[in-house]
Amino acid sequence: MTRNRSLFQLPLFWIALAAPLFGAMFVGVYIVLTTTLYYVPGSDGLNGLLRIFKVPIGIVALVFPGVALVASAHRSDQTKNQIEEMRVNNNFSNYFKHREEFEKFCHQLENKFDLKEMDSSVLYGRIFPGNSPRSMSYTICYSEMSSENPVRMAYAAIIGIKTELAKDKIDNELLKDELCRMARASKLINFIPRQSKVSIPMLFEEFDSLPIFFENYEPYRHISKLESFLVELNSIVQFGEFLLGPTGYDTKGKDAITMAVGELHQDVL
Repeated sequence: MTRNRSLFQLPLFWIALAAPLFGAMFVGVYIVLTTTLYYVPGSDGLNGLLRIFKVPIGIVALVFPGVALVASAHRSDQTKNQIEEMRVNNNFSNYFKHREEFEKFCHQLENKFDLKEMDSSVLYGRIFPGNSPRSMSYTICYSEMSSENPVRMAYAAIIGIKTELAKDKIDNELLKDELCRMARASKLINFIPRQSKVSIPMLFEEFDSLPIFFENYEPYRHISKLESFLVELNSIVQFGEFLLGPTGYDTKGKDAITMAVGELHQDVL
């Protein structure tokens, strides 16, 4: 049924009303033309009239249940439409409220991690690509994220770095690839230091680089801070899986990261 139409504007209502009436009229005319009728006064005449025309009278009576069914279906449809409108209105207000809260949260992250100003609108769209004023979700599970989701990319890069550092013989080229992957994910997730003297190239972006957190005594600083950043982000996004936290690095790992970052930084220069 068409939304926002009254009962009397529905074609089905008039069909339910007119069909029995025209059917009864047709049968009544047929009875009159094919039956010899006599005038009989009193109750006998009325009883006879009812007996002769009981079929068209029964057909007319179908108007009531037919119209009642149409009216009931119309009420149900209107109720459904009202519920849907309420849901859309709630989604609309909740969507913008959620974006507003996400923006405030991003400002808190900027100060806590000493980051450049985050583009919260772009980041929101990257993390919640399915959210809109008509449909939204407050969370997105890690397993449901696309490979282009910056949260998934950041996790994949960190896991790749740790996997390489755990090997007995660290492949410097593979480690550099993972660091470049981390740089690209950091840019997409708006994890960019406010101040930094060290930059490394980003994977798949040959002519672009990203400043990273780096200290000689703490070469893994960007990785650890990114892990902490993801833990904080999880408090509002609630992806809930592959939750990492800052971990320590042995001397071999520190030296490997220092050498790889140094070579990448020289490539940028």
